[in-house]
Amino acid sequence: MRHLYALSFLFCALTAHSCWIEVSLTEHVKTKPLIVRGVIVSISEGRADKEALDIASIRVDEILKNETGEIVEVGKTIPLAMPGIHRSVFTSADIRHEMGSTGYWLLDLQEGNYLAAHPKDLQPIESKQELVNALNEKNK
Repeated sequence: MRHLYALSFLFCALTAHSCWIEVSLTEHVKTKPLIVRGVIVSISEGRADKEALDIASIRVDEILKNETGEIVEVGKTIPLAMPGIHRSVFTSADIRHEMGSTGYWLLDLQEGNYLAAHPKDLQPIESKQELVNALNEKNK
């Protein structure tokens, strides 16, 4: 019986998912100061501790919105902070992006690094018109 209990606990732990509040793309776009199309071209791994961050470099190919007060240029890279691969503690809310991840990035700016910490923060290339419509709706 103990084995059955242990297995059911393990199953629940392995299948637990983070909870995200559903938000429309239009509402999400309103909260993001930077929206760019780009690709991750490199990832620098951080140290191995519980709060380690890796820094990815996103090459910017197009800028849809920039309200950061920072200079962002097409063809240049911007830093994306994400949970480190060598972290000693992970949560179900940690979102990592892989080398080559491409799309429209809806980013926050914190302490000089950009963040994509919500599942809607990376949109597929095909979503451009939907993003443009959301930006236009925001400006009404």
